[in-house]
Amino acid sequence: MKIVIERIMKRKSHERTVGTLISTVCYFVLAAFFALQASDFLQADDGLRGWALAACAMACFAGGLRYVIHDMVEKLRGQG
Repeated sequence: MKIVIERIMKRKSHERTVGTLISTVCYFVLAAFFALQASDFLQADDGLRGWALAACAMACFAGGLRYVIHDMVEKLRGQG
């Protein structure tokens, strides 16, 4: 069982396919949309909704960068 887990961990965890490209673009588009909506709510003095949407925008942006973040963490751990 341990050998199987090690093989899975050594395998490249993400491949660049059309599906992953589409989902990455969707994350970035949603991040931009949420950021614009958050800006509108904050300018209208609706702070709670504005900050909640800003948090969603940051989460979507991080989702778009998920493979970059993964690669950076791997390099920091010395596995890359």
